[in-house]
Amino acid sequence: MTRHAATLAITVTAPTAENADAWAETLYDHLHAEYGGTMRLDITVNPPTLPSSGDWKVTRGGVTVHTAATQAEAQAVGTYAIRQETDPNARVEWICPACYGDDQECQDCSDGTQWYFAASGVWTEADYAIQRAPAAPAETGK
Repeated sequence: MTRHAATLAITVTAPTAENADAWAETLYDHLHAEYGGTMRLDITVNPPTLPSSGDWKVTRGGVTVHTAATQAEAQAVGTYAIRQETDPNARVEWICPACYGDDQECQDCSDGTQWYFAASGVWTEADYAIQRAPAAPAETGK
């Protein structure tokens, strides 16, 4: 039986470079424990890249700490970041700051275009929020 070398690429998107490093170490430890020196893991942590427009931003104290493709991803990353800062079991709710997530529709929520939610139910050093930046209008040919 002939064996051929193969390469597998895994992209890990983490809220911080420290998280990426820790997750890469965990992957390395698992591979090394299972396969010894027969498998190699090359680790490169790249600086975060932010898509140009139309994505969800996770902010801490008004500074973007992560960019997500969907609202659900932004909420998950924001919740993870808050739990790292406070308590691993902290309950985080993402609410409209105008109506506090009440069942009553507020002016901001009634048209279904509410794109800003604040973290509620936890105390952190800085306020966390998720916000969708509307896509920039496409340029037209001249």
